[in-house]
Amino acid sequence: MRTRYSFSSTEPTNDAEDEEYTESIANSDDGLLTASYANENEVTADDDVDSDKAYSLYEAHKKSFYESYTPMYEAVKSSTHLIDDEKYNSVIAILQAVPTKKDTMNTRKIRKVYTLSGNVERHCLYRDGLKVATFESVFDVILMAHRKIGHARDLKKNKDTLKDDLKYYGIPRAAVKCFIETCPIVSFFCPTLFSFYYGF
Repeated sequence: MRTRYSFSSTEPTNDAEDEEYTESIANSDDGLLTASYANENEVTADDDVDSDKAYSLYEAHKKSFYESYTPMYEAVKSSTHLIDDEKYNSVIAILQAVPTKKDTMNTRKIRKVYTLSGNVERHCLYRDGLKVATFESVFDVILMAHRKIGHARDLKKNKDTLKDDLKYYGIPRAAVKCFIETCPIVSFFCPTLFSFYYGF
């Protein structure tokens, strides 16, 4: 099942980054599409508008983000706090296994650093009391924070929301920066871009 997103933005006015506004896109065939990122899993749009258009904008943003961020991630993969799905699953397997005297130093370190809590898939691994995200899920995690603060461009505000409000551990600054820079609503908004993504 697809996760559907709708899109809103915060446009700085007189250097005030918190003024929310809603971008509306006119279409002679489909009527008016209101892009508002209002709810996490639904598109806010007139009933006669195909929500696949909003979803394609989400997919385009996600693709741009990973094209930009992947080379950076690969360069620091061995030292960053952001792990990938493979390591995430490996850590869970270690934590679920019974400790033995034959455990390696790495296994013991993992047991000290990470904890399991709950049984919700992809939301059960914690570090320092905060949820652990993965490289594969980091776009959607940042998206939640970015939407929560009305698509603010401020890097620190996005980072603080990830840690303090959403309780995620160690989302890299570079990932948040790439997200903001590739966000078509915040960074590159123009009618032509919307027309390209939405196909009208």
